[in-house]
Amino acid sequence: MIAKLKILMPALMLLAFTNLRADTCDTKVSLLTCSTGDELYAGFGHTAIRVQTQGMDIVFNYGTFNFDEPDFYSNFVKGRLKYYLSAENFSNFLLAYQYERRNVYQQELLIDCSAKQAIFNALRLNIQEANKYYAYDFLKDNCTSRSAEILLNASGRKILLQDTLPPIPTTYRKQIHETLHRDGKYWSALGIDLLMGLPADEKLNAASYARFLPFNLMEAMDHAYLDERKIFTKPEVLIEYNRQEASNTEVPFTPLLVFTLALALLSPLHLLQKPWIFKLLNAFDRLLFLLLGLMGVLLIFTIYGTDHKAFSYNFNLLWALPTHLFLAFLSWKRKWIQIYFRALPYYSLLLLIVWGFLPQELNLGFLPIVAWIGFRGYFHYYGKEKAGLS
Repeated sequence: MIAKLKILMPALMLLAFTNLRADTCDTKVSLLTCSTGDELYAGFGHTAIRVQTQGMDIVFNYGTFNFDEPDFYSNFVKGRLKYYLSAENFSNFLLAYQYERRNVYQQELLIDCSAKQAIFNALRLNIQEANKYYAYDFLKDNCTSRSAEILLNASGRKILLQDTLPPIPTTYRKQIHETLHRDGKYWSALGIDLLMGLPADEKLNAASYARFLPFNLMEAMDHAYLDERKIFTKPEVLIEYNRQEASNTEVPFTPLLVFTLALALLSPLHLLQKPWIFKLLNAFDRLLFLLLGLMGVLLIFTIYGTDHKAFSYNFNLLWALPTHLFLAFLSWKRKWIQIYFRALPYYSLLLLIVWGFLPQELNLGFLPIVAWIGFRGYFHYYGKEKAGLS
């Protein structure tokens, strides 16, 4: 869901729409859905609400934040950055997506004037300085969920969503994978899987599925009913670009493939029995232990030092152990480190066995790393090249 800088509206225009009344049937309320972009922040698309009334054409956007906010980077990392509702001219909004060559679709809400008035009133209330800020939650409180809440509930009418769930049960994480893999962003998915803990594996129901991703909401609104009548038009194309799809014969360099190939290339080196090769592998191991230990420290920080709800209860700590940091710096001849090496192959084997049974879905790309750690733990304790260890 896109998080972009607010495009400032002239003060006169902001004052004007704040005092407008949407009490005629000339008023139109529409859902805008924007496609994904090349950057990770745009990797899931975007949702906004368009209101056309009395010569004004305004887009209400819940996905904005301010780079000039004090302690911006600190608050961003800690999950304390305040997102807010902003408004801008529709023409400016559309121009930004034309520049990024991203598709934009529109679905008009077909309800009576009083219901449109209620939605417009809710947006005007929410954009007031005291109300517009909220604590962003990637999974459950974002531009899509906020827009859905306004469109489905602000009018006070009982709007039903039918046939919105996919045929196969899904989770937040599976939805993330499906979206990123479609665009070939396998490494982005790996990074997100590293940081996101057990909350991302919550099963979605009709309500949470519709409110999670922009295109989920667009699909759900195509099945939105009021008194057994559809209340949204079919998606209308406002901007559309043809995206070049990867060939079916093209092999994607996924993390699983890359790490498996690396493991396949490194493992046979043990057979050469050359001292310089052992030193090279040992240096590689120290670097890997350093990276894994730092990952473990990072995960502990995201779990206990931030407000990111999606990062809690992270089972990646089972393999990205902070204790690996000791192996990166200390002598491997220490007795307790030799005990550590002795335990690694058994621990890694157990982890590989239970990998698919854990309540959190761990990325398969990390499997070769776990296998290598177990293999090298065995080699460092039982191998004949101990004399070459630093």
